[in-house]
Amino acid sequence: MKLNTAVIEITNRCNLRCIHCGSDSGAPRDDELSPGELLDLVDQIAELGCVRVGLLGGEIFLRPDWADAARRVRAAGMELVLVTNGLLVDDGILSTLVELAPSRVGVSIDGATRESYRAIRGADAFEKTLEAIDRVAGAGLPAVNAITTFHRMNLPEFERFIPLLRGRGVSWQVQIAGKAGRFSDDLFFTADDYRRFCAAVLDALTGQRDLGISVMDDFGYFPLEPRPKFLHAWGGCQAGIGVLGLRSNGDVLPCLSLGDAFVVSNVRREPLRRIWENDAYFDAFRSKEKYLVGHCAACAVRNRCRGGCSAIAWSATGSLAENPYCIRAMESGRLLDILCPPDRGD
Repeated sequence: MKLNTAVIEITNRCNLRCIHCGSDSGAPRDDELSPGELLDLVDQIAELGCVRVGLLGGEIFLRPDWADAARRVRAAGMELVLVTNGLLVDDGILSTLVELAPSRVGVSIDGATRESYRAIRGADAFEKTLEAIDRVAGAGLPAVNAITTFHRMNLPEFERFIPLLRGRGVSWQVQIAGKAGRFSDDLFFTADDYRRFCAAVLDALTGQRDLGISVMDDFGYFPLEPRPKFLHAWGGCQAGIGVLGLRSNGDVLPCLSLGDAFVVSNVRREPLRRIWENDAYFDAFRSKEKYLVGHCAACAVRNRCRGGCSAIAWSATGSLAENPYCIRAMESGRLLDILCPPDRGD
């Protein structure tokens, strides 16, 4: 099994308290990896032939040795991706980013106004985040994303983000908050919310030529409508197949978007290679198509889609086996209603 992307939470310490945080970040974990252990972890990832390493938090710049880990990634010939809330970006950090030349830097912004930003992220830092986006985007780095994680609180603001981010030299990465960490269940998208979100994203993708928009693996899949043809490139959830998540205390998960129930081992207990090569740890993901049920099991593209994003499936159903948050499923349901209207008893 080829490891393509490893995502490392290098610290759980954070200077914000975002309501949707899947890691429940704030205080560092009691048993976070030492500087030497973190560098050794990067080396173990490189030995597996990994292509890309993402470093995030918490807030990565709150860990003093973040740049040492990033340099180790680059020295091993792996692509480097960094995610930050931007609030600590100063001249020194900006200079280090230019030196490291990461393939992508993501700066999170989840409110389109000062008020919504404060309500969602727990700090009055809307303007400072925009300033950080501008500074990072203007530093000549290969690529910069403004990242927005959507849930019921900020979905009504979707259209307001477009003029806010247009012309800043960034791409807009949109994703869906899942049920993990301190995320409140009542903020998770309903089926109607998901339909609205999909419609808004598709309209933005086809209507905006001056703001690049990228969607994450929680969006799609294999629609019947020809307009979003890019969604046919979906290759199935890569958690535990080409992707691995690692927490700051050495816990290993198929993907960091999944919660505590999915921790398979810890790098302090056994080497990363042994963990990665143990198919039993990742069977629910590597053999996922065998376990599909419902509309996912009956779907014509089941062997390619493999039930969509595992984190969203788990959030929506409490199972990896079926994902109702799927454009194709929604379209199929509408067609059935048209061809076979439900008996309403009147």
